[in-house]
Amino acid sequence: PDAGSSKAASEASTSTLWNTNITDKQLVDAYRGNGIGRKLVNKIATDTFDNWFTVESENEQLIEDVNNLFSSKKSWVIEGETQALGLKKILKEAYKVGMVEGYALLMLGYSDEEELANEVTSPKSLDYLSIITKTNVRKLLIEKDNTSEHYGEIVGAMIKMGTGPPIEVHASRFIYMPVNQYGNDPEGIGFMRPAYNYLVVLDNVIWSTGQAFYRNAA
Repeated sequence: PDAGSSKAASEASTSTLWNTNITDKQLVDAYRGNGIGRKLVNKIATDTFDNWFTVESENEQLIEDVNNLFSSKKSWVIEGETQALGLKKILKEAYKVGMVEGYALLMLGYSDEEELANEVTSPKSLDYLSIITKTNVRKLLIEKDNTSEHYGEIVGAMIKMGTGPPIEVHASRFIYMPVNQYGNDPEGIGFMRPAYNYLVVLDNVIWSTGQAFYRNAA
């Protein structure tokens, strides 16, 4: 290996030690590139959603419909005339995003005649579900009118979709999924942010140990 590039990588990594201004990209990269961080997130998500509920009813059709709705299969698998929502799977994935970045939005793809910025009032159907990561949310919109019944609540979000500018989406069109909220801060903390500096230190220790063995091996 190139000692110069390895040293540069080490110095770059060391410069982030005890970083207090951790970006969402760094958190995502840590999840993707650090096996321990990824196992932390995946283990908690698995423990949370593997013990799924079962429906008890004398109505067999109700049980079948609920099982199709919450099927762990890929979202919106169509088998004949049965459409499986895959809600268990998509909730688990959305929770993973929340654990890494602090929160996720689960978009509800309603079929209606209103603009996305308007409240859902008379939906014809729910056509799809989609996970929106915090990285693609430019701003959470909080109700600031103290005379409103929704004062202090999230009433919408500015979301980046495609190559165009962010668009406003009403809160009735998504489910807000924060992880580890603190105080009145609407954004969650997640699990990766508190562990980030420790993971970086661990990476540096492992790299340094490997270099020591490599350089001193006879």
